[in-house]
Amino acid sequence: MGGRVVASRFLRRVSGTMDKAAAALNSRGAVAVLVGRFTAVLRAMMPALAGTARMPYRTFAVYNAIGGLIWGIGYCLLGYLAGSAYEAVARQVGAGFAIAIAALVVAALVVWAVRRHRRAPA
Repeated sequence: MGGRVVASRFLRRVSGTMDKAAAALNSRGAVAVLVGRFTAVLRAMMPALAGTARMPYRTFAVYNAIGGLIWGIGYCLLGYLAGSAYEAVARQVGAGFAIAIAALVVAALVVWAVRRHRRAPA
């Protein structure tokens, strides 16, 4: 099905991302599969893109599995460490202050994401 999958009406909304991903697959190959694991749209579309780019299945499967392990373990570990840090802060300064700090961190991340989105070329 190749290009018909990428050219479908459903994927026109993310065509810029899809074009960048296809270009990365052609230039970087299997490393693009590994890195694509950390981007939501690419994580879902990488198998179709790799097939469209005619990447050998064995190469795709190996790098996809490695990326899945790193992604899964990494995000679980990140959540565990965040929870552990919250407990340490809560013991030292109280739960209310810890919640306030967490809210400030979330607000800072939101501001950063909005600014990054506005700076991105259309």
